[in-house]
Amino acid sequence: MAIIYGGVLWKGDTGNPPSHEVVSRIIKRTGGSVMVDTFVTSMVPHTLCVWTQKIYGTNIGRSIAAPDVGADVTKKAVIYFRDPDTLEVLFFSYPSPVSADIEVVSAGKRIKLSVVTAITGYLSTLADTVYIPLYGAYLERP
Repeated sequence: MAIIYGGVLWKGDTGNPPSHEVVSRIIKRTGGSVMVDTFVTSMVPHTLCVWTQKIYGTNIGRSIAAPDVGADVTKKAVIYFRDPDTLEVLFFSYPSPVSADIEVVSAGKRIKLSVVTAITGYLSTLADTVYIPLYGAYLERP
């Protein structure tokens, strides 16, 4: 089974000057570009940023939509999950998570487990495996 590496270029309205862009890396094992399109569409409710480019294999999709106000690419969510075949801990990060996906705990802020489970499910479909969701971190550059 071929493994195709790709990415999604997200654009915000602040952070990471001058372009205000950041990349989420993805791994796709099966399916065509439609699977990546579905994945990106599934991610839209979880970020204030908009995708400007989807890259997978030799396919490149582009968009010129404007990001939501407050889409700061220096704030990001990191979703940790385990590959059941190798037992390796993997992660997926995306910028500017929506406030509804963040919860405050005694140690600071983190991504809600329900969101971690949902996004791990999207990634599992994309990779044609069943990843095990672990936890979600919220990071903010000072």
